[in-house]
Amino acid sequence: MNKRHENIIAGRMDELVARGSTKLYWWELYLWYKSERLSKSVYRDIQTRYESADGADELRFQDLSEALHLIEASKFKPLTDLT
Repeated sequence: MNKRHENIIAGRMDELVARGSTKLYWWELYLWYKSERLSKSVYRDIQTRYESADGADELRFQDLSEALHLIEASKFKPLTDLT
């Protein structure tokens, strides 16, 4: 991974810790990890980077057409909280 990509993904992990969610666009992941296929090692690396950024929550994800949306599990609330 290039140094500038390391800095970008570190910023996204900081955003995830500070705000509770972030998006990693698919084209970015393929570029950053220089891969045509994203293996389990990529997702493990993302988890490790999150933990290195002081992330302590369980991560959840949403597979969007354009991105991988990462969300800290504690940020989810029941819909009944709004009613």
